[in-house]
Amino acid sequence: MSQEQIDARRRMIIDAAEAQIAQSGLASVSARTVAKNVGFSTGLIYAHFDDFDEVILRANSRFIAKLDAALAEASIPSASVTDTYVALALTYLRVGLEHRRQWAALFEHRMAEGKSLPEWHLEEHLRMFRHIAEPLRELAPKLSEGERYSLARAIYSAVHGVVSLSIETRLGEVPVEELKRQLTLIVTSLVAGLEKTLAG
Repeated sequence: MSQEQIDARRRMIIDAAEAQIAQSGLASVSARTVAKNVGFSTGLIYAHFDDFDEVILRANSRFIAKLDAALAEASIPSASVTDTYVALALTYLRVGLEHRRQWAALFEHRMAEGKSLPEWHLEEHLRMFRHIAEPLRELAPKLSEGERYSLARAIYSAVHGVVSLSIETRLGEVPVEELKRQLTLIVTSLVAGLEKTLAG
């Protein structure tokens, strides 16, 4: 079998996993259901991937790329840090609401016991922090790159917590416009606090 044929089969398998996540959520996806959807045996899936975790990770990887592209589009270099962070937060919320199941799959998936998240996939997650870290050059020019990324991770975690509770409706349904207002207030206050704290 040629490499092109192997790559085509891999894409078919990932396509099927991605489509099933979007339609029914991560819990509905298994090697058996994916194999059935593409007309392969489960053995053929394992012949093309290290394990089924990799299939899920590759499907999630595609969604990370879409989310990253949306965040990149929301980042306006000439905008203030506050406006940039508000735009990023609202984009993160919008993408999460529009693609609830794919968004949830990023955080619901757990590797098989004893296995760690592969470095390539972790890098994809961490790469998104650049959208938050870059504005910190203006906000706190004295911070080292490592400090910027560490702070960016904390800022992301704060926004993610609000968005996560909203998408999963754990604390009840909140109208989208109200969510946007709350998120804007939280991010604006966060930046104002950082400006004051980091200036000292």
